[in-house]
Amino acid sequence: MEQLNIIQQIQNKIRKTSWECMCPGCNQKAINSHRLQRNGILNKISPSHHYVEIKYKDVMYWFKNDEKFKYKNVGINKAISCPTFCNQHDTELFSEIEHGEIDLDTYRNQILFCYRTLCCDLRKYEIVLSEWREFAKCKEFKIPDCEATLEHIRKIIHEGEELRNFKKELEHELENPSNLYVFHHYTYPKIEVYASWSDGIRTEWEMPYGTVSKTSLCFIHIIPQEHSLEILIGYQKSNVCHQHLDYVNLWNGLDLESLGWMLTEAIANRTENIGISAELYERIKPSSKQRLCTYMSESINSNYNVPQGIDFNFFEGVI
Repeated sequence: MEQLNIIQQIQNKIRKTSWECMCPGCNQKAINSHRLQRNGILNKISPSHHYVEIKYKDVMYWFKNDEKFKYKNVGINKAISCPTFCNQHDTELFSEIEHGEIDLDTYRNQILFCYRTLCCDLRKYEIVLSEWREFAKCKEFKIPDCEATLEHIRKIIHEGEELRNFKKELEHELENPSNLYVFHHYTYPKIEVYASWSDGIRTEWEMPYGTVSKTSLCFIHIIPQEHSLEILIGYQKSNVCHQHLDYVNLWNGLDLESLGWMLTEAIANRTENIGISAELYERIKPSSKQRLCTYMSESINSNYNVPQGIDFNFFEGVI
């Protein structure tokens, strides 16, 4: 219990931190920004403006062997959000993808979705890094392997630097578009699901002068609209790995059952930045809800970094 209290105190301290806006040159306080906009996207799928996301049960989840996840009800102000942009930039910079029917085939709009998601990811890394630095210097917090903790912190720092480089690249694309990125856009019948995340895969190879690495970054956006569910996936045309190309192709030409399987796999293996409307959640079978929590707990106990094969469709019977 003492360890749990220490973790909670540290996380509460970091949550109260005032973060600056992620836009270059802006030092205004960041507000709670959504990965997918409240207006124009989230407000279109839930009449009650309530949503359900799957989260860790508590901060000590990695020490427990039982189920680690729970379904959490969130209001529209909290859905897939974190302090990322100031009020001005959150409103003005993304106005083109904020209102009305969004044109997902316009390159600038596609880059704006990616930029918003990347900045949220980078801010999340900064928050996690701050927490781990506090853990490392807290004398009361017993870390089994201090060197492993320091190595974990170094890894977070390195991944954060990689994201900053991609951020600069996207900012350049917004200012001077050069079609550096390729996008695939698929349209399906409306399902009250939303998600937005980036996925990085690093490739390493040995050279005479040392190890060289390169990261392929892929952006996946699941965007509900008035009458459809839009899948938008993008990556650098000159720097993409075969795993990302294979994943993109899996989203093409799906029937409704297959779409349900793909959405299930995304929730179970790909990202925590995903949710469904409260109304859709009520229609999901109780056995499916339980199966997803059990599956995710078993996966994290075995090897969280390796996606496991799923053997159930979370959306069976509702789409």
